[in-house]
Amino acid sequence: MSARAISITRWVMLAALFCIWLPCHAQIGSSVQGTVTDPTGAVVTKVAVTLHNTGTGVDLKETTNMSGFYRFQSVAPGEYTVIAQQAGFKTASISVTVTPDE
Repeated sequence: MSARAISITRWVMLAALFCIWLPCHAQIGSSVQGTVTDPTGAVVTKVAVTLHNTGTGVDLKETTNMSGFYRFQSVAPGEYTVIAQQAGFKTASISVTVTPDE
């Protein structure tokens, strides 16, 4: 687990956010996607996930589905912070760089 991530569970103080971003092959941008899990690997549902563009200050918002999965589509290249929040849990965040499709 990355030292940059903060615990999202009540029970564990280490990071539990798995943020996997994969560029998509659409011509209009990339995608940022991932799955939020706890330290045991169990998925966490209904988590509010924010994709914050650190250059522009623009926020995009999604919620994890029943599989703990989220996806932001048509994301412009830049530096971002992915933030996962849920009531009763600690906030987790991780920095990602989105590159242009090649």
